[in-house]
Formats: sequence, C-alpha cells, structure tokens
Amino acid sequence: MNDTPVAVVKEMGEHTGEERRRRRKVEQRRQMGRSDLRKAEQMYRPGPGPSIGSELSSAPTKQVIRRQVRIKSNVTSSSSITNTKKKSVVVLGAPKVSAIVLEALLKAQSQSNSLFEVSGIVTQPPSKRDRGKVLMPTPLAQFAIQNGFDSDLIFTPQRAGDDDFLSQFKALQPDLCVTAAYGNILPNKFLQLPPLGTVNIHPSLLPMYRGAAPVQRALQDGVKETGVSLAFTVRALDAGPVIATESVQVDDQIKAPDLLDLLFYKGSELLIGELPSIFDGSARVKACPQDDSKATLAPKISQEESWLLFYQEAPVLHNKGGQELEQKFW
Repeated sequence: MNDTPVAVVKEMGEHTGEERRRRRKVEQRRQMGRSDLRKAEQMYRPGPGPSIGSELSSAPTKQVIRRQVRIKSNVTSSSSITNTKKKSVVVLGAPKVSAIVLEALLKAQSQSNSLFEVSGIVTQPPSKRDRGKVLMPTPLAQFAIQNGFDSDLIFTPQRAGDDDFLSQFKALQPDLCVTAAYGNILPNKFLQLPPLGTVNIHPSLLPMYRGAAPVQRALQDGVKETGVSLAFTVRALDAGPVIATESVQVDDQIKAPDLLDLLFYKGSELLIGELPSIFDGSARVKACPQDDSKATLAPKISQEESWLLFYQEAPVLHNKGGQELEQKFW
C-alpha cells in the first residue's frame, strides 16, 4: 500500500501536469520558430488600442496565430517550388546536325544548376532509306532513343500546323522551342504557343544566306568567312531578330558536311550560353532586327546545279565539289 499522503500526490500531479504543458509549449515554439511568431504578432496587431501581445496568453488567439503561420509557411514553400520550376524546352530538327544540338542540351540539363529540361522532340516522319528501302526514323529521333529519351515524347507530324499534333504539343506546356534544321515551315498558331518564343540555330551570318542551303551556297560563292546565328523565329524565312552570332573562317579545302557540323557545334555553344537571357527575357531586349536590304537567299541546291561542267573555271568546279552533293559529270 502506498503511504504517500494524498496532498503530496495531488501536488506531484499538478507539477507533472505543469511540466507537460511547459514542454508542449516549448516544442510548439520550436516548430513555429520565434521569428514566425513575431511576424504573426505584427500581422494581428490592431491599429488603435492595446497591443496584441497582451492577448497572446489566450489559447484561441494562439491557435489562430499558429494556423496563420502554418498557412503562410506553406504558401512560401509552394511559391519557392514554383519559382524554381525548370523551363520546358522542345527541340525541333531532323538530320544529324540536329542531334548535335540535342546532345548539347541534354548535357547542359544534367548539370545541377540547370534551368531547363528537354520535354519533347518534334521531327520528320520516318522515311524509307538505303537500298532496302527500310522505314527509318530521322537521325535526331534515333539519337534521342539511343540516349534513353522517352519515345512517347517524340512527335512526327506531317505538318507543324496539324490540329492533332498541336493538341499534343500544348500538353507539353513548352516554355521555349529550339529549331535546328527542322525543315518544315512553322505556322503562326505554332509560334504563338511557347511563351518564350522559338529560337533557331542558322548556319550563316544573318541576314546573309537565308534559306535551306546556307553552307552550300556560301561554299559555292567561295566566301572566306561565314558563321552561325541564333535568332528568334518569325513567320518570314530566317528573318527574326538576331540574339547572337559567331564567325568562322572558311578553309579552302573544307567540305560542306564538315563545315555544317562545325557551325552547329558553335551554334549549340551559343544557345547554351544565351539560354539564361532567353529565360529571363533580356534576350528579347538585346536582339537586333535584321537589315532586310542586306539579305541574300540560299535556296536548296537543285539537281541541275550539281552538274560539273568542265568548261567552267577551276575555282567554280572546286567550290561545287566542296558541296559534296551527288555529282554528275559532263
């Protein structure tokens, strides 16, 4: 039988209860943080009249303040997550040089401080190639699949303006599109979708050599210098404001495929370097409009132009040979 007096037991119980309440308050203050509590006090401080501090001793007021602090903390957390959300980038292209750009973007997005992720790829439909006429995806699609890109996120529309494709494209919620030798004209209803616009890597110093064959035409003209431009895409052909350029000296012996690869490697570096300014909007401000009066066109080389006519002068034949087309001899 316990011989402890009833009064002592009662007093011990009171002390125990007070200790529990004290510990509970300490724990609550630790969770809330004293700074948050002070902010809550300021938030609930009325205009004229006594300070809210004198009313904090009442339990209902404390509960309201704690609830407000918790809500405010959650909102701050959600806001922080929203602000750090990576930008969605969609790549459009088809040939091997497009894979150069995709490779650079995938490498950049793997960095811990990356601001973006490649969320989709748009390329040409599979086509029959080689002697067996096997239906093959584009080099860009092949590279993406080989590097573990989700095949469900690779789109192959006949036209970029197809309604079915555009509905799927919208679902990606793209912030920015990057084109690299895509080969299809982009209609306004496509260009209006990404809020940051569409930027194009074009292998010439715009406004020179606008069109499908800028490298081949530059070699045909025997230029000593060419380059690559990063420009915003507009409805007119290669006529958008230029964000950045880089010049390249042309060696007399360089062939079109090698020069094309070099320019797209340089263009990829330009793109990666300019992405922060594109994301924060400053690229729009600094981009320079093109002088249309200085524009030259670079249409695709026709089969008739690929003939090597030996009555022509040697430099002309040399420059044609540098294009490495399917040559015809006469």
